[in-house]
Amino acid sequence: MKKIGVVLFILILAVTGAFFYWKNYHSKNVDIWQVVPSSAILAYENNSLIENWNKIVDKSIWKTLKKMPYFHTWENGLADADSVTGKDGTLDKLFRNRSFIISVHITSSQDFDFLFSLDVHDSDGKATFEKLIRSVLNDNGILAKSRTYQGLELKELIDKSSKSTFTYF
Repeated sequence: MKKIGVVLFILILAVTGAFFYWKNYHSKNVDIWQVVPSSAILAYENNSLIENWNKIVDKSIWKTLKKMPYFHTWENGLADADSVTGKDGTLDKLFRNRSFIISVHITSSQDFDFLFSLDVHDSDGKATFEKLIRSVLNDNGILAKSRTYQGLELKELIDKSSKSTFTYF
């Protein structure tokens, strides 16, 4: 009887050890900072984008920044995204209490661009994001494609008129 107890104890210990090993070393969860390339010249992290957006939009700094075409277009895009979802708070729900990083990258000797990274690892975040994507796809001016890059399936939403592309994975 003692042998059965010892074997059972060893078996439980082995299964528990294997579980913790798998969880800690083979998990597919990615820390949001892992997707920000080390070549970023600046990175800004926020945990409540829409709330902070509503605070900055009336400030003089934003009025200056939005004179630049890129930021003006970004402001319009955010307003469009909100209206596409029916202004029902979907964007706020998507960004509230989730890490969001905006990083700046040099793309040529004369230009730079931004990378937007949002952590939607939980099921509620994924459902909210999918609802937003479905809303965008209802617009006939958007084309959806997917491709594989370095083993990751990238999904793209392409504006048919401007050819602007939104890529996510």
